[in-house]
Amino acid sequence: MKLLFNFKVLCGLSILLFGSSFLIGYLMGEYTSIVKNQEELIIHTPGLELTLDLFTNNITICLLLLLGIVTFGIPTLFYLLLNGFVLGIGVNDLISIGIPLNEFFMKLLPHAILEIPAFILSGAIGLYGFTFYLGYRIQIRPFLNYTIIIITMISLAAFIEGYISTSF
Repeated sequence: MKLLFNFKVLCGLSILLFGSSFLIGYLMGEYTSIVKNQEELIIHTPGLELTLDLFTNNITICLLLLLGIVTFGIPTLFYLLLNGFVLGIGVNDLISIGIPLNEFFMKLLPHAILEIPAFILSGAIGLYGFTFYLGYRIQIRPFLNYTIIIITMISLAAFIEGYISTSF
């Protein structure tokens, strides 16, 4: 049980859950395609409105992941698995409809480098909820610091996705 108090272990567990569900989603993408061809892709106009929508969506996901700290980690497990799975299906779809690899990476990597670690960090904090009700005292200050880091990462990722990634 002491392992669950180690934040590095919780980060590893968060990576494992997100990564394994991404892999399953990618493999299942062959059977559950969402996008059939490039014409079905939604083209977004870069700008502030898109950036704010992306920020709102991603910060909501992070809050749902963080919610696990007070709900025994259950929502965190669900949302880590769900988001990894959906991302895996989406990646498979984009590759299978023939998006050129360089365009794919230019659309995904610039913002995903910040966005996915923010989800994983939020997940690790939410998984800390497994120990919350066992009567152990936890330090709140590190979680506040991590939350500031998460908000910063999500803000930067939304800006990059809203103005840069959508330009390709």
